[in-house]
Amino acid sequence: MGKHYIPQEYLRGFSIPNSEEQEIYRYEKNSSEPKRLPIDKVAQMKELYPQQVETILTTNYENPANKILKRLRDGFHPEFQDRLTLIDYMILMWQRTPYKRDEIKNQLEKEVPKRIQEIKDETDRLIQEMPDKKDIIQQRRNLFISKYESGDFSNDEIWLRLLIEAKFPLIRSTMLKMNWITVHSEKDDYFITGDCPFFFTRGIGLSNKESEVIFPISSKTILWINWYNIKKRQFKSGHSLATEINKRMFSISERYIYSPFSSNWLKNYCLSETVQLQKLNLTKSLFR
Repeated sequence: MGKHYIPQEYLRGFSIPNSEEQEIYRYEKNSSEPKRLPIDKVAQMKELYPQQVETILTTNYENPANKILKRLRDGFHPEFQDRLTLIDYMILMWQRTPYKRDEIKNQLEKEVPKRIQEIKDETDRLIQEMPDKKDIIQQRRNLFISKYESGDFSNDEIWLRLLIEAKFPLIRSTMLKMNWITVHSEKDDYFITGDCPFFFTRGIGLSNKESEVIFPISSKTILWINWYNIKKRQFKSGHSLATEINKRMFSISERYIYSPFSSNWLKNYCLSETVQLQKLNLTKSLFR
């Protein structure tokens, strides 16, 4: 078994009802038929990161969040301290996937020629200012350039360090200012999740009043974080709201979508090139 980039405890909130082996339906984009699989077999990849890193992620992020996830699944609303923990957990879910790792590695690889040129320019300047130190400066320059060209500055290592150390203070502070709404589905409606379960409005920044964050807690509960000026913190969703939330989770997924049920509408999504998103707002048609 590989390292899970979506925690098993999180995925259990979307498991098939009454499944003896804790199973889940895994849908794949561009494929119509879902697979019914044990949760410990999905959202994982061999040698994704070392055991030491997995232990840190489990101890510092997953375990504290699991207690809060359970309370939210039982109908509670997150308090301030809960939100701090959940923000770190959501950001981790966004950063730890193999897709995000590849994106970061590609960005870093593009930066290598730029960084090498910066080193050359800076050392040329130093040689002009300190000609008596020319040999030492050139030795240092060649050492750093050779490290970049040989890959000694591991992109994987940088990505792993981001997972463990990065706190994204601007995202944290902005999300704490937003309104946190817990939405519960009713009757036959349910929520899905995916291989990138942290949805946020792209391209305009979280501080924009049109921005929103959606994070599924279970097949019956999601967090909807937005800028609406309202006092009520918990709602029961109407069918149209559940549909729009699921469209968002589908759109942000890179490859896989996870669901407690096999359904035709989700099969159709998987065969579609795009899913049209509608703006969410607090109208009566969205809530029961």
